[in-house]
Amino acid sequence: MTSLEEEKRMVQGWRGRRYLACRAMDVLERVIDNLGYEDGVNPPPDGGLPKVQDQLRIEAGNQAAVLLRTILAMNDGQTSGSRLQRF
Repeated sequence: MTSLEEEKRMVQGWRGRRYLACRAMDVLERVIDNLGYEDGVNPPPDGGLPKVQDQLRIEAGNQAAVLLRTILAMNDGQTSGSRLQRF
């Protein structure tokens, strides 16, 4: 079974949706934390990378946490205050 088939199966149940939403949030948090940074492997686009202020990075993380809270509340009604506190 491919990972896409497994994901399609998981999204049909509340536990699978919860797992996938939390895993997606882990990836999204890593993306947000690294906005504006470059490892030097790929050349930047013409004009360079945009400057990302820390306050904007924090706000993007807060918005992601709100989205996850909303998804979990609609999925199974359970949100964890220990992991989702961003503000």
